[in-house]
Amino acid sequence: MRRRAPIAIAAMCSSSNVEGSAGFVPSQTRRGLDNARRHLAATALRTSAGQSDDADLLSNWLAQSSSPAQYSEWYTETDSNLPFDCTGCGNCCKTKGDVLLSPDETRSAASLLDLSVDEFKKRYVAEEEVTVLMSLDPERIPPGETGWTVLRQKEEDGSCVFLGEDNMCGVYEARPLQCSTYPFWPRIMASRESWDGEVRSKGDGKERGGKVEEDKYWSIEKGGCEGMNRIPTNLAGAVDSSKGDGVSPTEAAERLATYKRYKVRYPTAELQPVSGRLEAIDTAE
Repeated sequence: MRRRAPIAIAAMCSSSNVEGSAGFVPSQTRRGLDNARRHLAATALRTSAGQSDDADLLSNWLAQSSSPAQYSEWYTETDSNLPFDCTGCGNCCKTKGDVLLSPDETRSAASLLDLSVDEFKKRYVAEEEVTVLMSLDPERIPPGETGWTVLRQKEEDGSCVFLGEDNMCGVYEARPLQCSTYPFWPRIMASRESWDGEVRSKGDGKERGGKVEEDKYWSIEKGGCEGMNRIPTNLAGAVDSSKGDGVSPTEAAERLATYKRYKVRYPTAELQPVSGRLEAIDTAE
């Protein structure tokens, strides 16, 4: 009997499983992993045809890649909340990296702005996943048909196209899960140390004079969050949860699980530039 190749292989070896600064997916990294994905997919095909001895290794790798056991769940060791409260600084929307929207998220954002999906993509999307229906007849794409999309960035500073001058999101009610689950992403929640590594002091440090300590303040390249605080050795009592401060371990775990499920659905094929590009509309108006 021929063994069937794991159908999840393409998703699990997607470049989206590699997080860049602040968890965003660097476009050059995403594209650079195409060859690795093809090699792994080829291994899966050889396995299904009985031409490879890598079946057990492949299955073990997939299991380990998706297993929650790789996270220590240190944040469940106490009932204290995790020290995070959004300050509205907007820095997470300015960090270098791609922001992806699922097909449903793309349609929701377009609907919120009272735009057709096609017009939304022409105004706000840099690259898109071309679905089967879109590739059959590019001149007659069904209304609302879309794959995953990557938002444009402002030319002047590289920030998200929807970030307003007031640091508010122009599509907040329809923002993607990539945004709403931050900072509860796998690489940040992996350990206390990785959480602490995402913490940044407020401001840019320049007003203090002298040399700015590396990684202490937010930067476009390295990201980070000023709304987070370091985890003390004794996590108990770190945050006064009775005042509603911070995020409960239960909510943190739910956001982490949501992001992990969301991320394995990221597109595996190389995305294509959106054609017929238009000027973006100021969503703050």
